Amino acid sequence: MLSSSSQSNTIKLSVCISTVNRAAFLGATLENLVAQATEELEIVVSDNASTDETGKVVAEYALRFPGCVTLGKRQTTVWTVISIARSL
Repeated sequence: MLSSSSQSNTIKLSVCISTVNRAAFLGATLENLVAQATEELEIVVSDNASTDETGKVVAEYALRFPGCVTLGKRQTTVWTVISIARSL
């Protein structure tokens, strides 16, 4: 299990989440992923120009789990593949 102060130098699995306006569901998703995480996992969330609290939810997890959860924020909507690629 991952501790909130863990950072990894050897990422073996990246979970990429492209989302828009899903703050209500994203916290539970991140909580479940973090609960199962090891130091070999990174979680990259690409916020595709959300107008709700999506960015805030991810930012809170990024602060709690630095090196594991990261946020890529888009100012305009782009296709999912482009959104994820620009966040990596």
